[in-house]
Amino acid sequence: MDKMTLLVSPNEVAHNTQHWYDLAIYLSRCLHIQLSLETAIDMQDFRMRLAQADIAYVPPQDAATQAFGRNFKPLCTIQDCYEELAVISNQEVPVSGLKGLQGSVIGGVACSFPNRLGMTLLRKKSITPTSIAKKESWPDLLSSLVKNEIHYAFISKNYLRHTRRSERGGVQLIASTNLRKALPQLMLNPLHCVFIMRSGIHCWRCIWTKLAEIYWRNIKPGPGPKSIPSS
Repeated sequence: MDKMTLLVSPNEVAHNTQHWYDLAIYLSRCLHIQLSLETAIDMQDFRMRLAQADIAYVPPQDAATQAFGRNFKPLCTIQDCYEELAVISNQEVPVSGLKGLQGSVIGGVACSFPNRLGMTLLRKKSITPTSIAKKESWPDLLSSLVKNEIHYAFISKNYLRHTRRSERGGVQLIASTNLRKALPQLMLNPLHCVFIMRSGIHCWRCIWTKLAEIYWRNIKPGPGPKSIPSS
């Protein structure tokens, strides 16, 4: 085998595509294969293409459903790269805590982990929104909020922290989680298990840990909303 593909969800490449290209190049050199980066238009496109991917970086909700349902094998996760929820609003909306979401329309990315976590959080507090305005990606969601097309949103805390100031102007934080339970996973198509075993699974984990150290841990996040810590 001399060619493989690395599929990454659109939400992961939304704020930085270059380090994924760097990762594909690095793995190509280390494993003596041609590894091509593939990105999806939206999450629906990602899920349709997942079955044909050789390697995929899979969000938590899809690791539990889409990937495991196709018998994809988890290779590793990035330590401390947890998916968390941030509940945000347009800055023109008076802040009244989560109770302000009662009877409101809330924006969210369909089937995303933050979306599901947000609805669970509201149910526990007996808060019932009118409906969920579904968007296809975090950038679309944030743009709609900034433009005041929606007043509230469930968004990825990690994504929000890494956005530029110009992208999140006019956004205020209402609440956020720190559960440290859900992690994206680097997963392997079961058809390639033999190849990976020959390459050495330890080699893959060492490479991914090193890349995580280079591209994630040492990145200095841009200043998020004042209530969100930068690390």
